[in-house]
Amino acid sequence: MQRGALLNRIGLVVATILVTGCVTVETIPLGPSNHPPIAEAQVTLFLNAKEAPVVYEKIALLDTEGDTGQTTRGEHFIKARKAAAAVGANGIIVVDQSDPKMAEMITTMVFSRGWKGGKRRTQMLAIWYDPAQQREAAAKAAASASMNSQQKAVPTKVNLAIKPGFRDIRWDDPVSPEMQSRPCPAVGTSWECFVRPADRLHVGSTPLRSILWISRGGRIAGVMVEIDRVRRLELVTFLRGAWGEPVQDPRGGVAWESANERGGTRCVVPAPGTDLSAPVTMLSAQLSSFDQIFSALFYSGSL
Repeated sequence: MQRGALLNRIGLVVATILVTGCVTVETIPLGPSNHPPIAEAQVTLFLNAKEAPVVYEKIALLDTEGDTGQTTRGEHFIKARKAAAAVGANGIIVVDQSDPKMAEMITTMVFSRGWKGGKRRTQMLAIWYDPAQQREAAAKAAASASMNSQQKAVPTKVNLAIKPGFRDIRWDDPVSPEMQSRPCPAVGTSWECFVRPADRLHVGSTPLRSILWISRGGRIAGVMVEIDRVRRLELVTFLRGAWGEPVQDPRGGVAWESANERGGTRCVVPAPGTDLSAPVTMLSAQLSSFDQIFSALFYSGSL
């Protein structure tokens, strides 16, 4: 083979390798869609079903194909985003990805002019979802999972000295006429909050900021007590003297628990937060209602 012919062949091979590959995409509608086309930038790529929204509408199947040696996986995604935007889908879920086997790659190398490497294929599902609804659902799911894992791990230390109530009020007692309604920080319309003007704002020698009674269905189920951050150790010391050693609460802080009549009692004094000016909130409630009240206060940011 002459030197000039050899150089020509080498140039042909190099040119073939440098040619930008072509990715084809087939769009298979899954039904009528009422969503107009959107910009490609509005289409979100989800690499697997776990990352995908909880609720969505199926718009179309997207099948992309391109030569392995001349295309990248990213080009497949770019092409799919264009196709999804064209049918009004704002999300893509990757369903399956496949690359050619070695035998196919060798075959194409031998019988094709230049390196192509066989076919790379990706199957995706084009969807439409509500981003705001997805963010809300994700936040609630994360908070719920966190709360569930914490609640399962809550250690208990039964203390019969803790009475089922607070001061002269016992759990399940009706809301008394002297109690005055107040805005309730607990999330959920089923909870109501009250103050009692005659309440002494101290526990032992520890001064309190406020005492808020929590009820549902007209029956007292818990009490929330606010104290200054600097008084937390003083309050814990007093309760330790009255009820004995607490257990560590996985949510942060210390806890006491009883298992007596009227559903028992759980009392938690949370660990202080990073805000030095914020008060510490002690929650004491009927055992059967404690987790519900704690979750409601957790979602509202009161704890």
